[in-house]
Amino acid sequence: MLKPRIELIVALLCALILIWLPLVSAPLKYFETLLHEGSHGLAAILSGGQVVSIALHLDGSGLATSRGGWSWLVTFSGYAGASLWAYTLARIQFSSVSRRVGSWIYFAIVGLFVLGSLIYTRDPITLLIVGFIGVTYWCLFRWRHQHWATFANQVLALFILLQSAISPSYLLYVGDRGDHLAMKGYTGIPGIVWVVLWTLIAGLMIFDLCRRAWAQPRMASEPLRVEPSGL
Repeated sequence: MLKPRIELIVALLCALILIWLPLVSAPLKYFETLLHEGSHGLAAILSGGQVVSIALHLDGSGLATSRGGWSWLVTFSGYAGASLWAYTLARIQFSSVSRRVGSWIYFAIVGLFVLGSLIYTRDPITLLIVGFIGVTYWCLFRWRHQHWATFANQVLALFILLQSAISPSYLLYVGDRGDHLAMKGYTGIPGIVWVVLWTLIAGLMIFDLCRRAWAQPRMASEPLRVEPSGL
């Protein structure tokens, strides 16, 4: 078994390579979009509102329509939520939790977003994309005891987290629309600040994963120390 730091580095490098391969990164971006739009919807429900519909598009974009709730929280939760969920999935994959328990938690989280999207889906394209995501995760769960499936889960979780760090920058090219401008309308804080904040959140989570991976081998190799009680 690879040391945690080596395991993380290899998976992170693979995720970075996939991001730069258009034919591969395009369908994989759907996973991040699902978490993004699902986070909008979840924030709406938790703040007392309701989800009207969730749509995913073939170009990797998406749209969550909601009514009521705390508007600023619903808007903020898209990018922040995608990063948080991707970080959680990655933590599960690289933590000391048993593979069996980790796999169940991992797929329970994904299953929640897939099921929620299916409930609020109104168009065939979204059904197709969510179906693709669901089948992919079902296959990974079906063969979760295989090393390749574990590695694929690790790479996919890191890909989503890296994509969450990159996605806010797209807002700088969308003109007069976007979550950053909506947040500006709610708070008066310039849109660029929200772009930087969302990117920083994802970046800090990537840093924390690396920090934890670097700490694990050192902690495991340190000898046990017994302190005298003084009695």
